[in-house]
Parts: sequence; C-alpha cells; structure tokens
Amino acid sequence: MLRIVVDTNIWIRILLRGRATLPILIVWQNNQFQLVTSQALLDEYDTVWQRPRLRQQIDPIQAEKLYRQMRSRAEIVELKTIPLIAATPKITLF
Repeated sequence: MLRIVVDTNIWIRILLRGRATLPILIVWQNNQFQLVTSQALLDEYDTVWQRPRLRQQIDPIQAEKLYRQMRSRAEIVELKTIPLIAATPKITLF
C-alpha cells in the first residue's frame, strides 16, 4: 500500500470543499493509501483551521472529525529532525 504525507494546506482545502482536493479524502477514506503524518503536522492542522479567517468558512464539527480520523488512522511517525520553516520569498514584478 502506498504511504503518503498530505500537507496541511491540502486538508484545509478539503475542509473548504475544494473540488480538486476532495478526491484525496475519498481515496484515503476508502483505504487506498496509508496516511503518514507527525504530531507537528497534526498540531499545524489544528492551529491553521482555527485561524479567524478560515474558521468563518470551516465547519468545526467536520474539522474535528477529520482531526480524529487522522489521529486514529494515520501512521504517526516521530521526526528525527524538524526541518526549518522558510518563508516564501516575495517577488516584486517590475
């Protein structure tokens, strides 16, 4: 079975009912891949969906349900090193 890491922004797009990302949720719920995550990614997900701008658009019941599914069904790995988070450089167009 495939083992896949899904980035937080994909989960957020799923909660926002993104048509392009919804198939990821469907195939995961149909056990077509093993979700691999870390406590750091779970914490990031829990923090991001609760941002005021997103919280207005996301059903908290669905967000909590997804979080519980990730906790119970994902393979949670312990990170040996935590990668540095680099800000995306801003590009100025002339």
